[in-house]
Amino acid sequence: MRVTYDPETKAAYIYLKYPLSWGEAARTVPDVAPGVNLDFDADGHLIGIELLSPNRLHPDLMAIAVKPGNGDKTP
Repeated sequence: MRVTYDPETKAAYIYLKYPLSWGEAARTVPDVAPGVNLDFDADGHLIGIELLSPNRLHPDLMAIAVKPGNGDKTP
């Protein structure tokens, strides 16, 4: 699992599959809860969770979060 947090947009992403390829998220289900989007692959597997409110991210996950694009090919 990988967690990214972008302080500029105040958005976090929890990768349940990492690395992800560009376009691998075949379907996004928006607003399953306020500010929470789910990404699924073409087979219907949950591959990532986007949190648009940083207060939704547990402090333990926030502690391991890195900035997106931190030297890798994070989408």
